[in-house]
Amino acid sequence: MRVENSDAFRAGKHHFGVINSSEFVGKGLYAAIAMPDQGEGGATALVSYSDNRYTGHTSAWQDVVVENMGGNNYPAWYSHGEGIGAITLDNIVSRGVSLSINERTVERNVTVENGSIVMYAGSLDGATLKGTGASLTLWGNSVARNVLIDRFKYASGYVSPVVVFGPNTTLELSTVTQDPTNPGFASMISFANSQATLNLRGSIFSGPFGMNLSNSLVNLAQLTGNYNLFSAISFTIPGMPGSHTLAQWAALTGRDLNSLMGTPGFIDALAGNYNLLPGSIGIDAIPAGLYPNVLLDRNGRQRLVGSGYDIGAFEGFTVIPEPGAAVWMGVALAGLAMRRRRRTE
Repeated sequence: MRVENSDAFRAGKHHFGVINSSEFVGKGLYAAIAMPDQGEGGATALVSYSDNRYTGHTSAWQDVVVENMGGNNYPAWYSHGEGIGAITLDNIVSRGVSLSINERTVERNVTVENGSIVMYAGSLDGATLKGTGASLTLWGNSVARNVLIDRFKYASGYVSPVVVFGPNTTLELSTVTQDPTNPGFASMISFANSQATLNLRGSIFSGPFGMNLSNSLVNLAQLTGNYNLFSAISFTIPGMPGSHTLAQWAALTGRDLNSLMGTPGFIDALAGNYNLLPGSIGIDAIPAGLYPNVLLDRNGRQRLVGSGYDIGAFEGFTVIPEPGAAVWMGVALAGLAMRRRRRTE
């Protein structure tokens, strides 16, 4: 079954749903405005459901926009049922509502504005979150990569852009930034309980000066990682008072031995351009063999360009200086010209 190029407004429980059916494709869909008084979780714009009479039912949602649903009480998408199999979400835009992912879901190229992504399990490859409460919640057995959290804005109930609730979660090759006006007690990562664990690899965390990476660690087993780039971030070590530098954190914990502290060198963070400028310490900072199966960055560009991977959600260019004026990713660079090398479009 296919549903294409369709709009649905003011629907009841769901705007578009696949129920007890397999090989469904929903493409080019627009959903807006939920019926009122459905209760929290009582309505979703999109749903995939199959009951226990079936096994392995598949569905794919592509090029979908969801907005004006009346807040996070009505998520953009949800799946449930014992008969559910593999599900793919590709190029989904959710405005003002959350998006959930379960263990059988592969999610690619997702944009959430003024809302959150909640991963109960599964994988996420390519997402942008921005606006108030733009956060990524990891409940366990989740892998998220190529994620951009653009200037997370603190709000009541949203203390950190990354929240970990469960074990065996990974965040890699991602860029997380905080709004410079956020209060100092906010942190980059929150651990909701002592069983929550996160492997943090190849990611940029940039926040207001002195902001803590995580002020809710109970034990060191909760946070592991390497090849990260931290800007203006301090570290809390369980059982040791005060804040610590990256060097102290690495020496005392054995974590982040190859991670870096410094200014990432974004092209234009205020305009939402988090590609790295030439000369950034994050360029080619991850060994080339570390991610053999990761081929693309957040923008869909080739991941490995040069001698190693770039830290963060965006792969830069390998460049050769030339005399004269230059433009780098659309930004003028005085007195320097660059040309692309070993670049596949």
